[in-house]
Amino acid sequence: MGRRWSIALVHGIPAVISTMDELAREICPGVEVFNMLHEGLFLELSRGQVNPSLVRRFCSLIVEAEASGACLVLVTGSTFSPFVDVARKLVSIPVIKIDEAMAEEAVKVGSTIGLVATEEATVRPSSDLILRKAGEQQKQIEIIVATIPEARRFLRLGQVAKHDELILQQVRSLATRVDSIVLAQASMASALAEAKKAASVPVWASPELALRQVRQTLVDAGWQGDASED
Repeated sequence: MGRRWSIALVHGIPAVISTMDELAREICPGVEVFNMLHEGLFLELSRGQVNPSLVRRFCSLIVEAEASGACLVLVTGSTFSPFVDVARKLVSIPVIKIDEAMAEEAVKVGSTIGLVATEEATVRPSSDLILRKAGEQQKQIEIIVATIPEARRFLRLGQVAKHDELILQQVRSLATRVDSIVLAQASMASALAEAKKAASVPVWASPELALRQVRQTLVDAGWQGDASED
C-alpha cells in the first residue's frame, strides 16, 4: 500500500474555504484535502489580542493537523503567518505560509511594492514577510500600504462584487506609484483577474502561488501525481 498524501488547510475565516479547497484539489489532484477553521483566533488577532495563549492555540491546530494524518499544512490566513515559524518547530511536516511564495515573487519586480489589504491586522505580518524576502534577495524595497476595511464588510455580507470593486479602486490608484502590487489576503483573490487588467504593473494574489509551492513540496517528498503512489 502506497503512502497516504494529505494536505491540511488551516483557515481563519470561512469565506476562503471553498475556493482554497477547490484550488488545492485542482493543483494537487488525487491528494486528500481537509479543512480546519478557527474563526475565533482570527477575531482575536483582528482586535490586536496577541498573547501566549493565542500562539499556543494556533500551534495546537498545526499539531492536530499532523496527528490527523496531514503530510503538509497550508495556513491560509496571512494574519497567522508570524506564528507559523513557531509551529514549524513542533511538527515534523512542512507548514507553509499562504503569502510566502507571493512575497518572493513580488520582490523580484522593482523596488516599490503596493500592499493592498482589507484587514488591518494583516498589514504588519505581510509587510514583515516581504521585507524579509527582500533581504534574502539582498534588495532594498519600499512598501506603500492601502487598507480597505469596508471591503471586508461587504465580503462578510456576501457582496463579492462590491468587495472586488473597492479593491480595484485601490489597485488603480497604486499602479501609478509602484512596481508591483500584492493582494495581502487569500480572500482578495476574487478580484485578481480584473485587477491584472486594471493595472499596468504585475498584481499578485496568494492562493495559486501558495498551492504551486505546496505541489512542489509534495513532489520533492516523492508524490508523483496520485495519492496512491509511493
